[in-house]
Amino acid sequence: MTILGIDISHWSNLADYPVDLKEQGYDFLIWKSTEGSHYVDSTFPRVLPAAYGDVLFAAFHYMDDSNVDDQVTLINQTVPAEVPVIIDMEKGSLGTAVAIHQKLQATGRITPFFYLPHWYWEQIGKPDISHLPPLWASSWVDGNDYGSRLYEKVAIKRWEGYGGSSVGMLQFTSTGKLDGITGYVDISACPVDRETLAVHLRHVQTTIPPAPKAPAVIRYTVRKGDTLTSIAREFHSTVSVIYAANHGTIGSNPDRIFPGMVLSIQPVR
Repeated sequence: MTILGIDISHWSNLADYPVDLKEQGYDFLIWKSTEGSHYVDSTFPRVLPAAYGDVLFAAFHYMDDSNVDDQVTLINQTVPAEVPVIIDMEKGSLGTAVAIHQKLQATGRITPFFYLPHWYWEQIGKPDISHLPPLWASSWVDGNDYGSRLYEKVAIKRWEGYGGSSVGMLQFTSTGKLDGITGYVDISACPVDRETLAVHLRHVQTTIPPAPKAPAVIRYTVRKGDTLTSIAREFHSTVSVIYAANHGTIGSNPDRIFPGMVLSIQPVR
């Protein structure tokens, strides 16, 4: 069984025109609460308005690399203790995300999912994220329609996990329709029944070990026939990472490396 839900912030018309989501076939509502270490979403409710119907409720925090303690303090000051918090990582470092999860859980918070789009996971070097909560991923289908109709377009492959983590929730459109409002909303699916999700939002704690240490830097002497691409492949790095670390040695042309040149290489995957 798969259930559907809505996620919103002050950008959404849903915040201005409350509708009974349960009557329209939705079982959960995820609302942006905070961003970074200072911003509070102007529409985030301290108590879920009855106008949204009998839906499960969670908050999401749009993280950045500002001070972790300040971000956690802002979340705890804004979001009622019984409301689960999902970290949304579309910028910042994985180390910061791990630290926020750890500190939230240390204060008794439930952190049931981790929003990390595939594109950003690739951008930060495709790290292992198996030590974090299940993924809330995003892969949007074409069109603007009601959620139940758009979900029919979701192929099984969109549920494929990455970084050693499984997808526990999938945001599949940003152009979903709702009766009673103008504009569009984001809609997500969760592949369980409502009761199972309710238990997950109330009780599941994910144990997070310390963040993995960065791999040691390797000193490599270029051999005849080497290219940055071949070196990156051999040492599980990327051309851009190697070039950035050795720009002073390589110069302005990344294609000009020669035997005897010594490069600093840090594996990233």
